[in-house]
Amino acid sequence: MFKALLKKQLLEINSNFFRNNKTGTRRSKKSGIMLICFFAFVCFYLGFIFFQMANGLCSSLFEANLGWFYFAMMFTLAIMMGVVGSVFNTYNSVYQAKDNDLLFSMPIPSKFILLARTVGVYIMGLFYCSLITIPTIIAYCMYSKATFLGVVFSIITAIIISFIVLILSLTLGYLVAKITSKMKNKTLFVVVLSVVFMVLYIYFVSISNNFISSIITNGGEVANKVKIFAFPLYAIGQSCIGNILCLLGVLFATILIMLLVYYLLWKSFFNLSINHSNQTAISRKTTLVQQNISLSLIKKEAKRLFSSSTYLLNSAIGALMSVIAVIFLFIQQQTISSLSSMLYEGLSSLLVLAVMLIFGSMNTISASSISIEGKSFWILKSLPIKPIKILHAKTNLHILITLPFTLLVGICSSIALKLSVINAIIVCIVGAVAVVGFALLGVLSNLRHPNLNWVNEIAVVKQGLPVFVSMFGSWLFIGILAGLYFAFASIITATTYLYIVSALIISITALEYYLLRTVGVKQFEKLC
Repeated sequence: MFKALLKKQLLEINSNFFRNNKTGTRRSKKSGIMLICFFAFVCFYLGFIFFQMANGLCSSLFEANLGWFYFAMMFTLAIMMGVVGSVFNTYNSVYQAKDNDLLFSMPIPSKFILLARTVGVYIMGLFYCSLITIPTIIAYCMYSKATFLGVVFSIITAIIISFIVLILSLTLGYLVAKITSKMKNKTLFVVVLSVVFMVLYIYFVSISNNFISSIITNGGEVANKVKIFAFPLYAIGQSCIGNILCLLGVLFATILIMLLVYYLLWKSFFNLSINHSNQTAISRKTTLVQQNISLSLIKKEAKRLFSSSTYLLNSAIGALMSVIAVIFLFIQQQTISSLSSMLYEGLSSLLVLAVMLIFGSMNTISASSISIEGKSFWILKSLPIKPIKILHAKTNLHILITLPFTLLVGICSSIALKLSVINAIIVCIVGAVAVVGFALLGVLSNLRHPNLNWVNEIAVVKQGLPVFVSMFGSWLFIGILAGLYFAFASIITATTYLYIVSALIISITALEYYLLRTVGVKQFEKLC
């Protein structure tokens, strides 16, 4: 029984190589091989990056007799990589798996189900942390006086590290499941947690170069602090260079904690896994209120968007990036102020408009709003509502979510670059019109290339052609506008070019709206 469960779990992990999530059909042999080759290339590229990082640290730290610190740092990074890569996989594959209810209804012990899920989580964590542990050991063999015992011990420690990743992933996955079981809006929590991970990742990437330079120049001082305040990391580092007592200590502690965590998970696995699907129905007296059709359709679109963390995170990333851009403007206020003194009014206005266009085009909500209906599209089409009202609702939701953040970026950028009130108003109005144009482009492209037979919604919110056309087509348009300005900068002023661009954006948006009401309605009626 366990063997069958494990085989099913392994097939789920590798299903993307053999099944097309856009259509649910089996991939061709050629397509599968190409996807595997691309995946292998990405892994090799990431491994090469971490190898370069290990290369920069290995020789200098071993020369300073701080080999243990080299392994402690790189393996800590491997643990972080493994946890970040597998923590949401733990939540989705262990507690939110679609077939949990089916398996629980069968005469299968829950411990076998949990063990099979755990093996799947372990494989994912092992993969992510191996992207760092393998280059770390290779760099150790190439750029230091590696001993046979040191290589063996570092490999054993790397295996132990994979189980530490498993412990942390299971623990964090349990906490996420425990918290969301008490919440009505689980999607919001998952989105916030994902954003926090993303912000932390960007922060660590931004300080990584300075951190590595500081370690190379002050390795001894940093190592002493790690030894005092983070003894487990010191023990991990020592176990890699041949300290048998530290290796046994790390191994014993990992096994003990692993057994404890697994026991706690086994006790709560059943309740947390069925909690999301078996809620007790509670009858409440409600009053039905008739609402405007357009408002009801927008609410329906918003409910669909905010009910899926995958849809929300991938389609509304521009909103998050806009907030980050505003924070950056405040942090780098002095630098922006010095930049504004070097630019004249017209060029500053064009720069603010370009920033608004870039961030406004990052949201792709409307580009997947038709396809996201999937096999239930017939329900939407059967409603006694004019198609144009449905298309307006999908466009308006994109505008309602994107416009406030785009205007926020425009206003803050205008203040930072000290635009005049008139130019700031013109830029913000044109930026707002551009947001409407981006929303219309998304709906039109999705009507032209719909995908209503998807299996995984990632296929339409992240991998779909309309999303690609909407985002990168908008960026191409922005790039062409920038290129034309630099090409004709000698014969036309920046202010004049701003007026020309404004008229062009307004005209294109008006044309898109006309196409939505004519061609778009006809394409919607043809869909089935």
